[in-house]
Amino acid sequence: MKSSLLSNEKSQLTPCSFSLLIVDRYEPVWNERFVFNIHPEEDTIHFDVYDADVGDKDLIGTGKVKLTNVFDDGKFDDWVKLPAHLSLPVHEEIHVTMNFIPA
Repeated sequence: MKSSLLSNEKSQLTPCSFSLLIVDRYEPVWNERFVFNIHPEEDTIHFDVYDADVGDKDLIGTGKVKLTNVFDDGKFDDWVKLPAHLSLPVHEEIHVTMNFIPA
C-alpha cells in the first residue's frame, strides 16, 4: 500500500510512504505506522492499494481521507472505501486509524 498527502493548492503529491508487501493474503493486515509532517495547505491523505503478484502491480483501488476530519477530532478510525478497479465486482475497503499530534 502506498499513502501520500495531496494539496489542493499545489495539486501535486508530497511525502509518500510505502508499506511492506504482504504475500498470499486475501485479507492482508499491514498494521504499520507512518509519521508525516503536515503543512497547512495539505488537506487530504490518499491510499493506493496494489496487488503485487507475478508481473506488474495492479491497482486494486484508491481511497482518501480529508485531514480536517483528523484535525477536528484529533483522530480518525474508520473504513475507507476503495472504488473498484480492474473490473472488480465490488468495492474494497481498508481500515485506517490516524492520530493528530500538534507540534
